[in-house]
Amino acid sequence: TAALQARRWETATLVFYEAPHRVLEMLADVRDVLGERPVVVATSLTKQWERYYRGTASEVHEALSSEEPIGEMTVLVGGCEDTALKDLETANRVIDGLADNGVSAKVIRDVVADAFHLPRRDVYQRALGRQR
Repeated sequence: TAALQARRWETATLVFYEAPHRVLEMLADVRDVLGERPVVVATSLTKQWERYYRGTASEVHEALSSEEPIGEMTVLVGGCEDTALKDLETANRVIDGLADNGVSAKVIRDVVADAFHLPRRDVYQRALGRQR
């Protein structure tokens, strides 16, 4: 989860290698941390029985949960879209403006996290940093 959080705003496609017994948990983490981005899971690449699963993180999770994943798993996750980065910049400006006007970090957290669909902890930490 920490590796995903650190790359949440990366615009490039993310590539991970995952063990078959952990791929479902990883896809759930992708959905929870990054949202419903496009995902491709490729199994047993370079073998005659290679397979590809495409869709959102939830769709691929559902497809793989009905089978028993085997072989090497390569997981590709679409990068953050530019619109999400612009939303983040806007959210940061809102946080800064509210903090500069004396609004408490808890209120900023509640309002901005809900309005921009951002992790409450991240918004709270940013607001606390602005109030110091």
